[in-house]
Amino acid sequence: MAHVVFPRARVLVPEVNFSRTLPHAEQDNLRCLNTYIAAHCHSVPALPRNSFSTERDGIHWTHIMASLFLEHWVQALN
Repeated sequence: MAHVVFPRARVLVPEVNFSRTLPHAEQDNLRCLNTYIAAHCHSVPALPRNSFSTERDGIHWTHIMASLFLEHWVQALN
C-alpha cells in the first residue's frame, strides 16, 4: 500500500534481533523470517549479536537497546 500511495518511497524492513534464550523453535522461525526479509525486501540488517541485549525476560529491549536501534535505523536511511 505504501508503494501505491507513495510510489517513489523506499520501504525498509528491519531484520529482527532476538535473544538466544528464546526456545529453539522460535529462534528458527526468526532466522527464517530474517532470511526472507534479506532476500525479498529493502532491509536494515540486524544489530551485531554482541550489541544486542534484552531485559531478564529475554524478549523486551532495554532502554539502551531502544536508543541503539533508533540510531541504527536512522543510519540506514542515509
